[in-house]
Amino acid sequence: MISIKCVNPEFIEAPHTFDWDETPYGGVVTPDVPEARRIIAYCKVCAYENPVWVKKIPTSNPIYRGGKKHEQ
Repeated sequence: MISIKCVNPEFIEAPHTFDWDETPYGGVVTPDVPEARRIIAYCKVCAYENPVWVKKIPTSNPIYRGGKKHEQ
């Protein structure tokens, strides 16, 4: 979960932030990172569209959630 400052121009005098869960998309990166994808994070206060650049981070280790590894 990260905090995003809303870029809505109507709130320049009263800026606000909102929490956004980036984990389904990978990690937040800058626009100049190779293979970065631009997605929209909707503000939870005013519903404004905030652009965010994300990239999946490759891993060679499998991730196990919720208990034991199942043998096959």
